[in-house]
Amino acid sequence: NMEVGGLLLVVLFSLIWTCCSFQHVSFTIEVRANTREYFYETLGPGDVVRMDWQVIKGGDFDIDFFFTEPDYTMRVVELRSSGSFAVVSINEHGEYEFCLDNKFSKMTDKLVFFSVEVETSEEKTSETPPSPFTEANLTAEIARSRLVGISESLHKVYLQQEFFRAQEARQRYVLERNNSRVLWWSLLECAVLVAASVVQVMVIRRLFRTRRKDRIQT
Repeated sequence: NMEVGGLLLVVLFSLIWTCCSFQHVSFTIEVRANTREYFYETLGPGDVVRMDWQVIKGGDFDIDFFFTEPDYTMRVVELRSSGSFAVVSINEHGEYEFCLDNKFSKMTDKLVFFSVEVETSEEKTSETPPSPFTEANLTAEIARSRLVGISESLHKVYLQQEFFRAQEARQRYVLERNNSRVLWWSLLECAVLVAASVVQVMVIRRLFRTRRKDRIQT
């Protein structure tokens, strides 16, 4: 019972450690024309930041992205990007800035999917308290390593699903916009065809009327 209790204690701590070692935020935001949107995060040495962004709707599906350090050094610069990702290792503690820039667009708003994942350094999160159940240490360590591997794999799958959801939303918007354009263009062509047919009928009837008048006069 003591061994089982120790094993469960270490497994529980492993789950908590795994959940705390990753911080992940994702959302969809509308960036108005001729504006910028700023986001800030306090990071420390050893942290690893992964940033993903996808323009879902608006204009030519492009936006500027900047990631700036506390000393105003730009670590990531993407101009007129429809979507990309970047991974940055943090070297100093401070407040870091994420910027979605739509200043170059004077009329078109952009709908952007933005995701940030922060992996904290192992030095901060891997300090496991000593377990008094020495006989279960080996089994608990194996279980912990497997749980961490499973958690990381699930986290990667989750990130891939978010990426594909953003892609799906973007493609759906493109298809709906193209469908609307095709519909209105088809209606315009039909209207032009009907108008041309009416004009042709009127011109032909007018020609026959003038011929009849000429014959009556002769």
